[in-house]
Amino acid sequence: MTVWAQQWELDSIFPGGSDSVEFIDFLMSLEEDMAEMKTRLDQMGSQLGEQPVLVDLLRSIQDLMLRSKHAFSFTYCLTAQDVTDQKAKMLHGRAKQNEANLQMVLSSLGGKLALIESVRWRTLISSNEIRTIRFPLEEMRELVKDWLAPAQEGLISDLAVEGYHSWMSLYTAIIRKMRIPFEQEGKQKLWTVEKLERVFASTNRQEREQAFTKYSEAFKENEEVISSCLNNLAGFRLKIYKHRGWDSVLKESLDLNRMSQRTLERMWDAVEGSKDRFSRYFARKAELLGVDKLSWFDLQAPLFNNTTVYSLADGVQFILQQFRRYSSSLADFTAKAFEQQWVETENRPNKSPVGFHAGFPLIKQSRIYKTYYGTPRDVATLAHELGHGYHQSIISELPPLAQKYGLNMAETASIFSERIVMNGLVQAETNQQGRAALLDLQIKNSVEYFFNVYTCYLFEKKLYEERKKGPASTHCLNEWMVEAQKKAFGNVFETYHPYYWASKFHLYISRNSFFNYPYTFGYLFSCGIYTIAQEEGADFENKYENLLRDSASMTAEQLAAQHLGIDLTRPEFWEQAVESIVADVDEFMEWTANLKED
Repeated sequence: MTVWAQQWELDSIFPGGSDSVEFIDFLMSLEEDMAEMKTRLDQMGSQLGEQPVLVDLLRSIQDLMLRSKHAFSFTYCLTAQDVTDQKAKMLHGRAKQNEANLQMVLSSLGGKLALIESVRWRTLISSNEIRTIRFPLEEMRELVKDWLAPAQEGLISDLAVEGYHSWMSLYTAIIRKMRIPFEQEGKQKLWTVEKLERVFASTNRQEREQAFTKYSEAFKENEEVISSCLNNLAGFRLKIYKHRGWDSVLKESLDLNRMSQRTLERMWDAVEGSKDRFSRYFARKAELLGVDKLSWFDLQAPLFNNTTVYSLADGVQFILQQFRRYSSSLADFTAKAFEQQWVETENRPNKSPVGFHAGFPLIKQSRIYKTYYGTPRDVATLAHELGHGYHQSIISELPPLAQKYGLNMAETASIFSERIVMNGLVQAETNQQGRAALLDLQIKNSVEYFFNVYTCYLFEKKLYEERKKGPASTHCLNEWMVEAQKKAFGNVFETYHPYYWASKFHLYISRNSFFNYPYTFGYLFSCGIYTIAQEEGADFENKYENLLRDSASMTAEQLAAQHLGIDLTRPEFWEQAVESIVADVDEFMEWTANLKED
């Protein structure tokens, strides 16, 4: 069996890591060219309506897009592989500033495109040089009509780096600095937030409860400064929306994900309709854990303590086998990623705990990051990140402007890959307790994507509604969070998690709001796709590739209609997707009918 390297290879991108002279030269050149482009756009008048001028401008901007992404991904990888690398953090700060400058360039471009007279515009976009990026250009031209003047939008983007986005940076710094006293095995130690959260998956309920108590106390101690971060993030965003004349706080997020309010509502209707059937799972889990009713800290509790460990070689082999059943090109990409050392899996100190995929479209490569311990969840998560990489490999053949897909489509590709592998793990397990444990793991994913995400969505809507009246107190934030949890989950918990708003990083992501429902969309859409793939077999591979290829060139509704023949604005697809997921609950109930927790 092949032995795979556990460390990724970055030196072929830029040698020397954060000390790379080549990267500094690359970054400086990029910064200079970005500044020149901003000036060029500012000085450009009606000549943009001339085809050669527009073609040359678009070629230059797309080159900047590739290079900016290259710099951002490289520095992000450096900061993840060693969180103590201060030079890497400084370089990543410059890369983030460059990304903000790129957004100013794109905003300015949209403003210029909107000024081109309609008849002339139709002639321009019908030309061979522009036809392949027609959709993003027309989208940009339309969206900018709802924005402020380019100079004002540019000012917002510029000020946001040191203001708006700094609230997210402050929140991240607070969480990283927090140390929580917790006793385990008779030893009192100071734990990081991330490490203590792992105790919520302990098999010992008393330990989970004690960890949750200490965890909640720690967030209570920091509630004022954390609530300031959240209030100021929300306040800044609402000010922007007010000046743009936007009434809906969902507009920006829906635009970014290229989906309609109607689609979003039908999706949540389907999730709401599944609550009663999931309540059977919660009741059975409480029974197996020996309690009358679950508490929030029981959500991640494992059942039957599945101890199966997959070596990296075994895990990769299993992923390849499962992928090949649905897509040979997905399996080929995965093999290539490991052969070329694009994947980082080593368990070592000073690594960031968060797994991710980083795309390098300039050189048509990816880097995939995870700390691999060999659990079934690790195997599935690795498949998830490989799904992101495969999506990038498909779309990297297109012009850069045709590569900008939304989070909902990104998660569709990754969760589809994860679903393939997770279902394979379940089907391969014949031991009753082992099968039940894997089904529990699968259902916990559904609970996360359905009800935890729905909780955040409901809370965030309430936050923006109330924030218009003024800053929210910590008491109100706690109250709104528990209300959201009760509506999302139903009356299934003995105790809830009022400080979830303080611990959930996604609420503090400043680049766009509602960094929640796109995950549910991706989960349900991918599960629907998975069902279709099972029905169509080998014929599905080309359909899936084409769907991914068009994921940045259509709305979600257009994509689903053209490639799958389904209407996302109607309930039928969402209900069928939910049904395929609830089937896991049905199977779990069967496999655990005569089991009791030891």
